Amino acid sequence: MLSSLNVKQQTTNHRPPPICYCHVIQTSLQIYINGALYDKEDAKISVYDHGLLYGDGVFEGIRSYGGKVFRLDEHLDRLWNSAKAIILEIPMNKADMAKAIYDTLEVNKIKDGYIRVVVTRAWAAWGSIPTGAAIRK
Repeated sequence: MLSSLNVKQQTTNHRPPPICYCHVIQTSLQIYINGALYDKEDAKISVYDHGLLYGDGVFEGIRSYGGKVFRLDEHLDRLWNSAKAIILEIPMNKADMAKAIYDTLEVNKIKDGYIRVVVTRAWAAWGSIPTGAAIRK
C-alpha cells in the first residue's frame, strides 16, 4: 500500500513502485491506496496495472473481530513471503501496513469485517515478465 497512485507513461527503464491497497468490504467505505483514503467510487488503479493484466501481485484475506485483526502478524508474514516468491518488493514495512489496516478499519467504523490486502507490481513495460524481474529456472 503505498507508492504513488498517479501512474504516468513510462519513458525510461525506471519502474514506479508497486501499488498496494487495503479494502474492507462494506456498502459505503473508504479504500486505502498508496497512503491515501478514497471514497469507494473514486478508488482507482490503472488499467495497465500488472495485477489486472497478468495477475501479477499478491493478496491476503484477513478478518477482524471486535476491532482486533485476527492473527495480523501471521497474515503479514504470509503476504511478505508470497511477494518474495514472485520477486515483488512491498513498498512499506509490516508495521506501516498494520497501521494502514487499522486506520482503514477505524475510518470505516468497522469492528467485525473482512479485509483484503492487495499488492501489485503496478504499471510496467508490456509483457508478462516486468523489466528488472529476475527469471527463475
